[in-house]
Amino acid sequence: MKIIPKLAAVFLLLTAMLSAQSLTGSFTILLKGPATGDQINIVKAGARTMLKSEIINWLKTTHEFKFDTTNVLTNLALEILTDSCINHGKEESSFKGRELSIFYSVTEEAADEALNAFDRASEEFVRKSLTNMQNAQKNNNNAEYFKSALAAYCYSYGHFGEPISLDDVTGLTVVEEFQKIVQNLFNRLKIQSSNMILQGRIGRTVDQPPIVTAVLDSTPINQLWFCGYLQSGRNIYTGVTDDQGQLTLKDMMIPLVSNGTLYTLTPDIGKTIGAPVSITLADLKIQVKDGHTQSFMFKVIQPTYSLDYKISSGSDLSLPQEFLNDAVLKKYLKDSCFVVDTKSNVPPDFMITVDLKVSNAAVDITDEMGLKVTGAITIKGLSLETPRTEVKNIEYIKRYAKRTEIPYGLSLWDMNMLIKQNMKSILSKM
Repeated sequence: MKIIPKLAAVFLLLTAMLSAQSLTGSFTILLKGPATGDQINIVKAGARTMLKSEIINWLKTTHEFKFDTTNVLTNLALEILTDSCINHGKEESSFKGRELSIFYSVTEEAADEALNAFDRASEEFVRKSLTNMQNAQKNNNNAEYFKSALAAYCYSYGHFGEPISLDDVTGLTVVEEFQKIVQNLFNRLKIQSSNMILQGRIGRTVDQPPIVTAVLDSTPINQLWFCGYLQSGRNIYTGVTDDQGQLTLKDMMIPLVSNGTLYTLTPDIGKTIGAPVSITLADLKIQVKDGHTQSFMFKVIQPTYSLDYKISSGSDLSLPQEFLNDAVLKKYLKDSCFVVDTKSNVPPDFMITVDLKVSNAAVDITDEMGLKVTGAITIKGLSLETPRTEVKNIEYIKRYAKRTEIPYGLSLWDMNMLIKQNMKSILSKM
């Protein structure tokens, strides 16, 4: 009888030791029905994020590596290593009640194998880029030399083990030397635009699109990718230079912005070297010229709209007049969506229909009180480059503790915000 507790203690100790030798990541969500593909992807992404955190801690404590996890180049390496560890480990899922859980685990031994394989592959890629640079230099191919230098620098930056040496004689490292080389290349790179105004109608391509040109000394740089950002940081455009080193913004659609909104276009190093993430100039940790990031200003013609606003309720509810009136929504459309009410007998650019019903959502079993809004928001883009209709079905329930008096004002305010957000979301995507 006394032996059993000892065996149990030994078993628990062994279990703890085995657990300590594995890197794990798990995530759980509560389901209301059968798991959808999107829900499964959410759980996998959550478990992967937790595993990545474990891997970072393991690299810093076990291997004593020092790196900046906020740097995009380092994060690119961590993302690739995390995927490799998942492939070297196990994935398990479980359903308990209404909970879906996914669990990733990889032994430290398998993680070491993944780490060594990653470092070998990254060094091989860097060496290949060095060879490509030498060949491009012999052939006086500045464009290929430029891209190969960027690739060598970016992938050497994400190397985890001993820094990759440039050669066996000097003892110099690739990351140190190529930071200087890349800095020199960007000192010689010139980017300019034929026009700094983006003019036209929202939802249509730019009128008289500017032409952006990139040259290294006097050599055009082809296959140089650019990404375009609004002031909010939202990426709305990607494009690549042609054989003349030119990018014409002819395919750029004018987004839902106000007149005078600023827009920046900057080289996307990630897409240029074939990386799976965007790498901007700021991520390279080099000094860049002002002209490397081109700034533009939107000069837009405000589109018009018509609004058909219908909202109803059951006989047991009395909605306040301000919620039944469309004045609040019209002010929002003008101030936040930058569209104006159409004139009578003039076809609008956008036909907006809001058709909703508010009802009681009390639950007799739990005595919970609540309100429910159902319906749809429909927007027809009549003057878009390609006219189309977008529909957003609405179902929103707000519940309160049992036998609680419903704060109708607050609930209806939440519903009003829901309508506004969905209208802007649809207009932004059109």
